[in-house]
Amino acid sequence: ISREMLQQNALIAKIRSGTVSRILKELKKRAEDYDDYMKFWKNFGMAFKEGIYEDPANRVEIAELSRFYSTYSEDKLTSLDEYISRVKEGQTTIYYITGDDIPTLRNNPQLEAFKEKGLEVLLLTDPIDEFWVQTLTNFKGYPIKHVSQADVDLKFERKEPKADEGSLKKLTDFMAELFKNEVGKVVPTEKLTKSPVSLTVENGQMSIHLERLMRNHQQQTAFASSRILEVNPYHPLIIKLADSMFDDKERPTVEEVCRLLLDQAKIAEGEAISDSSFFSEKLSDYILRGWNK
Repeated sequence: ISREMLQQNALIAKIRSGTVSRILKELKKRAEDYDDYMKFWKNFGMAFKEGIYEDPANRVEIAELSRFYSTYSEDKLTSLDEYISRVKEGQTTIYYITGDDIPTLRNNPQLEAFKEKGLEVLLLTDPIDEFWVQTLTNFKGYPIKHVSQADVDLKFERKEPKADEGSLKKLTDFMAELFKNEVGKVVPTEKLTKSPVSLTVENGQMSIHLERLMRNHQQQTAFASSRILEVNPYHPLIIKLADSMFDDKERPTVEEVCRLLLDQAKIAEGEAISDSSFFSEKLSDYILRGWNK
């Protein structure tokens, strides 16, 4: 008997459907006890989430039983239903970010405005997470979107000084030309609070994390994402760089610092930097200068 015959057999399909349904019912009961359910989740959670991607008939039920880290709690995992129960007034979307590990994701510059606005974000680190979010695009009326695709207003009241618009434009144009082989464009953003820069991609493109996964498995395609370097116009370092754009004597220093900032943004996203020797040498140099003042 071939495997294909068994897979297409109506009786086998019915048995499979009944077995899956029974297992899901038992898991729902077990999920009522968080500590007990975590014993199951820590052992089988990654494989279980594959069902969101591979099982259309039970996609929503499997998603209901899935658990995720989020910015709401340092150590306790959450369900999508619990996430929805905590959404802010006017929030209509479930937000997520993907990456290699939880500690790095918690400190990702892309989350700064979300934290400021009190918007919860799911922290997804398993490879399958990059794929199920493409099939389960809506959960109980809430679209599921990457933070880079956020359509919510992330602006908030800012009292700190801001870079002069003309000087900032001169700086971003300079950076765009300097990094023309590494980023698609350089733009100011209101989404950053602590970081001077961050790296993201165009809306709808492959995330940086997914692209890295594909590259690591020798599956890089011709559809590589175009990087966007976002600049925080309120950061003192960006203000200093913008003000220095009109002084030709400062141009070499401005270029060096801009290169360090791009490397900083790459590191925050888990990306390799172009010239590690330059980064190490210049970072040590600027630290020493600051120390000796």
